[in-house]
Amino acid sequence: MQMNLSLTDELCTKCGLCCDGSLLDDVELKNEQEAFGLELMGLQIDRDDVPALPLPCTALKGKRCSIYKNRPNTCRRFECKLLQRANRGEVSIAEAKNTITKTLKQSAIVKTICTKIEGKEGDRSLREVYHSTLENHDAKKDPQHVLYAKLTNEMDIMDVLVKKHFIDV
Repeated sequence: MQMNLSLTDELCTKCGLCCDGSLLDDVELKNEQEAFGLELMGLQIDRDDVPALPLPCTALKGKRCSIYKNRPNTCRRFECKLLQRANRGEVSIAEAKNTITKTLKQSAIVKTICTKIEGKEGDRSLREVYHSTLENHDAKKDPQHVLYAKLTNEMDIMDVLVKKHFIDV
């Protein structure tokens, strides 16, 4: 499916959620050759089961891909549900931008709460940071469990936004 360039410029370059770790944990790569090419460009590759590019992607600069012409095959083919719906005319550009803004804010809320609890920023995907924060639950950091309850609630909101507008989680 070919993306409309103007929609890509209008939406994708204002979003970056698929690259910043808010939607996905990693990008599965086509093969070792693709992985090697990305490593030559200075990107880290995970090789647990299949080669994958961990997210957030270090090639993301602001909301733009710094290796766009050499991006992985999976990235070339990916279109979130919001972009697909905008391409079909089911949502306006203004509605799509509003959804992007709302989702970016929600992602930031989750990250901020995790940082308050952990005392440091994470460089992993949103879900990895969230699960790590819950696994390392320390009652001394949040004796009333207020932050943990808020974190769970805010991540639930994020999951609804992601599933409704971007990908099936």
